[in-house]
Amino acid sequence: MLVLAQRNPEETRESTYRLVFNNIVQMARNYKLKKYNIFFCSKDRSVWLQSSRRAKNPFSPDTYKNCGAPIR
Repeated sequence: MLVLAQRNPEETRESTYRLVFNNIVQMARNYKLKKYNIFFCSKDRSVWLQSSRRAKNPFSPDTYKNCGAPIR
């Protein structure tokens, strides 16, 4: 699915990435992957996984780079 997202036009690419990240987060919850932290940014409504404890928003790195609170 990530390969397909790269082939999408730029205006639909971000929504595809969001869908992929939401699926990955759901899998992490289901399989209880403790190694990764799940973050949520209320400003752009994004959810993502990362190994570090400090938020680094991958969806809006210029605008909301530090937006994100751990939700697990």
